[in-house]
Amino acid sequence: MFPRYLEAKYERKIAGLSQQDRPFNLEDWNRRDAHYHDRKYVVKDLMKFHLQQGKQYEKVKELLGEGRIYNVADSTVFALSYEIDVLYKWPDIDPYQSIYLSIYFSAKDSLLIHSELK
Repeated sequence: MFPRYLEAKYERKIAGLSQQDRPFNLEDWNRRDAHYHDRKYVVKDLMKFHLQQGKQYEKVKELLGEGRIYNVADSTVFALSYEIDVLYKWPDIDPYQSIYLSIYFSAKDSLLIHSELK
């Protein structure tokens, strides 16, 4: 059996995480100046290892903090949304694209269905 730190490194390699990607941690998740610049480096690890199908809404909210809640067109599903990154075209100061993590839950039992980047 491998030591846990080697297992985690191997799991990350299998998951397709790049060198810039880092393991999910609250310091990077919560760091903000004008935007959340570090979330893009931890989001893949978050989605792969921390947002498993069937996880309770309250547990996700405890982990990530308050997100923007919205109802999906189908009333059997609701979602939490978190800003991941804002992209700019040089030399413009206005953003041209925002990237969000959307996490979908069943309205019936508040269990995680899936997550995606938009």
